[in-house]
Amino acid sequence: MPSTTTDAATDARADASSSEPGEGCGDGLDDDGDGAIDESCSCTLGDTQPCHPDRRVAGVGACAYGEQTCEVSGEFGVFGECTGAVEPAQEICGNQIDEDCDGMPDDECPTIVEVDVDLDGDCVTASCPPTAPYPVGCEIVMDGRDPRGCVASDPMQSVVYFQEGDACGSGHVSGTLSCSSAPGTGLTETSCVINKSTRYYPRDRGGCPDT
Repeated sequence: MPSTTTDAATDARADASSSEPGEGCGDGLDDDGDGAIDESCSCTLGDTQPCHPDRRVAGVGACAYGEQTCEVSGEFGVFGECTGAVEPAQEICGNQIDEDCDGMPDDECPTIVEVDVDLDGDCVTASCPPTAPYPVGCEIVMDGRDPRGCVASDPMQSVVYFQEGDACGSGHVSGTLSCSSAPGTGLTETSCVINKSTRYYPRDRGGCPDT
């Protein structure tokens, strides 16, 4: 009678071997992690299939599948290089696209809060909230006849100072102040638009025209 012990050991080795990862044909993925896709799979010349070099992110977010074509290699058809697949990239903030393919669009981006500005008078201040304490932009209208406008701010401080010309106490300042949970580079003529032909953007109110 054959040895049942030997048979059991052989079966155990076979089971262990079958549980090891290998290339799965027809899925267009690098199942065995060797840098090649379906390299051990036969195919018909000219056939194409979707493919992606990274099975962890294939089809997630912006990581779209590419395509590979069956080519002749010796006596058999084999799939060639995977072209056109999109791999993870750095997240671009504000577009709601998951560039890093982790399933969460804009997850590495700072929180932006738009603060309404509606202040009577001139030489006035507005503040960013504690959840987004850093001023990063604005769009402001200063009511008055002076062609000059001044926005004084420090990129690390939450308070922003608005002044039209050199006369405080009258007029109106309105618009929006954009605030971020991460520090920016400061308010400038590009990031903070005001309706004046002559604009000042000092770090503190001492850089504005004398009042």
